[in-house]
Amino acid sequence: MLRLKLLALIYNRGGFRDLQVDDELVCLLSQAITSCIRHDYCPSELEWIGRIESSRRELEGSDERIIQSTEKYLDTFIDVEDEGKTEKKSNLAADSTQKWGGLLLFNLVRTLKPQVVIELGTLFGISCAYMAASCKITGSGKVISVDKSRPRLEVARRNIQGLGLEDQVLIKNTSFEETLSQIKEDDCRIDLAFIDGHKDGRALLSYYRQIRSMASTRAVIVIDDIRFSKEMNDAWNKICEMESGNTVIDLDRMGLVGLSGRGTEGIKAKIIPV
Repeated sequence: MLRLKLLALIYNRGGFRDLQVDDELVCLLSQAITSCIRHDYCPSELEWIGRIESSRRELEGSDERIIQSTEKYLDTFIDVEDEGKTEKKSNLAADSTQKWGGLLLFNLVRTLKPQVVIELGTLFGISCAYMAASCKITGSGKVISVDKSRPRLEVARRNIQGLGLEDQVLIKNTSFEETLSQIKEDDCRIDLAFIDGHKDGRALLSYYRQIRSMASTRAVIVIDDIRFSKEMNDAWNKICEMESGNTVIDLDRMGLVGLSGRGTEGIKAKIIPV
């Protein structure tokens, strides 16, 4: 495996410089990451970003309470003993994908122009909104976002509708397994996947393998919270080993896998300051 200290980017006080890497997907991923760091957005994109972040702030400032429910499914971060309890939306909103992660997802959709995007773990729809807004701007693609918690999905639906992104999103109130099985049955190919729920190492490997088997050529799989626990980090390291012939990017909290089809000469990179 070709090991790089950085993926196509080196921080050097004033900014970042590109490394010459002869791989189209790696270059596209580099563009997406660089744009996050440089905050390189046109006015219309900045408007969307501002609206989504305004929605986030509204959720974080809300005193409304929602019922927690695992509904007998494991693909949730809620403990079983908390079934039926209520919690402030503001507390749950704090678990949403943070702005930098949202911008990265926005950029990946903008750069890769995927037709089929799947998100495992909707929560309140912030990360979904970032991807959907980018789909709307590019004029193609749709986000399939899945969460088993009906109360959370109701908040997400209102959020997505309030942003005017309902045509770019299909929200599914099912388990991750059910959705992935349906996608396989429909013989659908996944271009971009975001795994952001069920923070369990064994579950992550299962979802990853299923998505991997349905991924299109040069698909990208994004995994959140790869250092949430030792089990999650071990699972991420296992994925890195599995994808030795492809592009693997460690962003500390998030991990990206680009199916670049490089064969035995894969790229493993970690974004770090120098």
